[in-house]
Parts: sequence; structure tokens; C-alpha cells
Amino acid sequence: MNDLKWLVFKAAMIGVMLALLLWRSFDQMSITVSMSIVVTIAAIMLMRKKYPERYRKDEMTRKIGTYSASWSWMITLVVVTFLFWFDYLGMMPLSASNVILIVFVTMVSTVIVFRAVLMRKGF
Repeated sequence: MNDLKWLVFKAAMIGVMLALLLWRSFDQMSITVSMSIVVTIAAIMLMRKKYPERYRKDEMTRKIGTYSASWSWMITLVVVTFLFWFDYLGMMPLSASNVILIVFVTMVSTVIVFRAVLMRKGF
């Protein structure tokens, strides 16, 4: 039942993307991004269907994921604090897109690093 919900959700997301694509103009970048998202979703669905044992989670992997996400949030909050003070003191003028990029990269990279470290340690 859970797989059916995800399948419906993914189909709805693809439908929304295609509707937005048709509603907006047909520029090269939006078509490329939309198609790459569709191909990525399709590849993930195929991999989950072909190798379901890889994507099953037990208590240890859930605990590791929880700890790595919470530690990532703490590091990201520290980075945002430093970015605020750098901007406030005029040491590094930042635009909104720069801050969003720095926060996104920090969050994703720290989750990946913390998860890899905790998996290696067998936390």
C-alpha cells in the first residue's frame, strides 16, 4: 500500500511538472530540467523495484539517519549564524541566492559525511 502511495505521488509530481511546462513558455532550460527530473524519478523507481532489499531500513540505519540529520542541522545553524555576522559586519556581502546555496550545500554535504562516518563506526 505504501508503494502505491509513492507511485501516485510521483505520477502527480510528473503531471504537475508537465502542466507547468505547458503553462509556461517552452524554453530550453525548463524542458531539460523537467526531463532530467522525470528520468531520475523513473531510474529510482526501477532500482527500488529491481533491488528492494537495498532500500529496506532497520533500526540501526534509522538511528544513524536521525543522528546524522540532527547533527547536520546543528552545523547548518552555526554556518547560518556565521553568515549573518559576516554580512552584518560587512566582511562578506551576501545575496539571498548565495545564502541559499551555501545553506543547501552545507546541509547536504554534512548529512552525507555524518552518515558515512556513523555507518563506518557502526553507531
